[in-house]
Amino acid sequence: MQRATADSSNPTVLVIDDDPFSRAVIRETLEPKGYTILDALTGKEVEISIARYPVSVVLTAIEMPDSSGADVLQMVKRLQPDLPVIIVSADQDFHAARQALRDGALDYLVKPFSDNELCQSVARGVAAYEKGVESRQQHEESERRLADLVLLREVGETASGEADMQSLLERILDFVSEAVHVETVSLMLVEEPGFLTIRVSRGLPDKVVAGTRIPIGDTVAGHVVQTGEPFLTADLDEDERFSPAGDVGQYSTRSALSLPLKSRDRVIGVLNVNNKRDGATFTVTDQYFLASVAHQATMALENLDLVNRLKRETHRLDALNRVRTRLVCTLSHELRTPLTTVLGFADLILSYRGMVADVDLLDYLGNIQEGGLQMERLISEMMMLFSLDSGTAIWQLERFNLKALSNEILSGFVNQIDNNGISVNLWVSEKLPELLNDAEKLRAVLEALIDNAIKFNHPEGLICISADFLPADSNMLHIRVFNSGGKIPAEAAEEIFAPYSQLGEINTNKPKGVGIGLTLCKTVVEIMRGEISLDQSSDEGTAFSLILPLQCNHLQESANYVNTIKGQRFSVCGDSSWN
Repeated sequence: MQRATADSSNPTVLVIDDDPFSRAVIRETLEPKGYTILDALTGKEVEISIARYPVSVVLTAIEMPDSSGADVLQMVKRLQPDLPVIIVSADQDFHAARQALRDGALDYLVKPFSDNELCQSVARGVAAYEKGVESRQQHEESERRLADLVLLREVGETASGEADMQSLLERILDFVSEAVHVETVSLMLVEEPGFLTIRVSRGLPDKVVAGTRIPIGDTVAGHVVQTGEPFLTADLDEDERFSPAGDVGQYSTRSALSLPLKSRDRVIGVLNVNNKRDGATFTVTDQYFLASVAHQATMALENLDLVNRLKRETHRLDALNRVRTRLVCTLSHELRTPLTTVLGFADLILSYRGMVADVDLLDYLGNIQEGGLQMERLISEMMMLFSLDSGTAIWQLERFNLKALSNEILSGFVNQIDNNGISVNLWVSEKLPELLNDAEKLRAVLEALIDNAIKFNHPEGLICISADFLPADSNMLHIRVFNSGGKIPAEAAEEIFAPYSQLGEINTNKPKGVGIGLTLCKTVVEIMRGEISLDQSSDEGTAFSLILPLQCNHLQESANYVNTIKGQRFSVCGDSSWN
């Protein structure tokens, strides 16, 4: 193998041909055009050449003693699928050319070809290779940034479990240091009016950390807090606004990037990064990525601060206030988890909309939709419970088919059911007549019970929903919702229906949900003159028993009743299992 002396920045063409004259012609044609030429006498040298040198195009003869051009093409596509291959042949063989192109060759040249034909073909190959490399790098970068974003989202989601703020800040800085590949990173907070201090850092001397107390408006960090805008420079020495005094020898490069930590309408701190490990300067791409990081970090800090403040308040409140504090704390967590998903994937789409594949875009939008629906369901439950408690709820009586309503409700949980591998059996007696009730409020009750059956179930568990006449009274409906998860102890049968009650301790073991679902069920069912209870008939799993009148005519007497009967809203369905 022979490598021509040329500028290493020039595109490299690997020429594979056992004919010295052919190699010489190709070299004499391409080298004046700025290409670096690698010679290979046989196909066996291809693997070594590709591994050792930055080859942009492979130019191979189709007929050689030890291997064919087709063999070289297959070898190259196996080693580097994006590397273009041009086949050169002495014969005008249409079938061979068609097969080579089908196998992934970029071009098929037939001798004798002109210098212009050769140069154009190689130029197309170099352009295709460079485009492929750029596309692959962008895809890898997009995947890396997505992984970084998901990891930081996990930091935000688990913030309520951190022992203190310092521990959370340490985790955030470790994440930033690895994600952006920097030696120096610091997070500064406005912990006293008018001044910034370094709360946590990596790569800074201890005396610098301990002695830093920057007035708002001074230096880069103070400027970022004052303006609320990010700061990016390739060389601090060339920026006349900031003096380099005091940091001589502190930075290996003069490039700097600082991002504000914005909490609502105020800046609570600054994220500073310096000294890339490879010596490169910071770019706008780094700025956009760290802007998302700063946003997510601020949300995590706010969440942790809220949780810590609520913990302190808990010790000073009486029993009723502690219950309400528990609701607010849990609600904050439950809303922020899907909100973090929505904002995180929205940031990703906005920042990399030109680089995200359609299939990934659909996945991101699906995550946004799922997070939004989760928040909508939670808020709807809250608003309904509050309206029931305040006596302002409006009841709308209508006739509907329970089987159809149940299927419609289950369809809204398809993703959760499929993701957990849960099996669902739905059985509604075909003898049941249409119900006369408030369909939307009964929907809320069944949604809450099914949501619990999914959340508290085992992976690949079972949910059974049945509905029939109450054996002792044909005017009453009996609905049973069973899940194969853990069994609720009998002594908790009353506690679980208490307002905002959950089994477990929020400060040490965050329960699932907010604790209003079963309270909502009990409130609605009692207004319907029914009963809801923990069914103890099963030795395993958890079941809830719901007893309701088939015809809730008494709701017409409610002062808030809207006198509208909508008639048949659902079609009648026969008995079958829902899948």
